[in-house]
This record gives sequence, structure tokens and C-alpha cells, in this order.
Amino acid sequence: MLGAWWKICLSVITMIVLGYMMIDNIRTNSKENYRGYETWFVISLGWVAAVLTLLVGIAFSMKRQRVS
Repeated sequence: MLGAWWKICLSVITMIVLGYMMIDNIRTNSKENYRGYETWFVISLGWVAAVLTLLVGIAFSMKRQRVS
């Protein structure tokens, strides 16, 4: 019986809680900027960080691993 309850908690309850937290965080951050930074600063550096993360991930995935 514990196995079924664990699957329900993981697949349903956890997703509901995380979804609520994400929506609440987006709503809170859209009302006021992070630690009082200006909007252009938060948006520009946020996008720069996101794009750089994607580019670094792509670069690492394309690099061949050497076999010893």
C-alpha cells in the first residue's frame, strides 16, 4: 500500500505544489523587481544568462570525449 501512496505523492501532489510555487513566484516577481534592481537590468542579464547557459550546454554536448 505504501508503494501506491508514494506514486500518488510523487506524480500528483508534488506537481501541484511545485506548480503553485512557480505561479506564485512569477506573480510576486512581476510585481516587484528582485532586490530593487531596475527592470532593464533584470531582464537583460536574465536573458544573457539563459542564452549563455544554452550555448555552453550545446558546446559541451558537441565536444567529443576522449577514450583512454
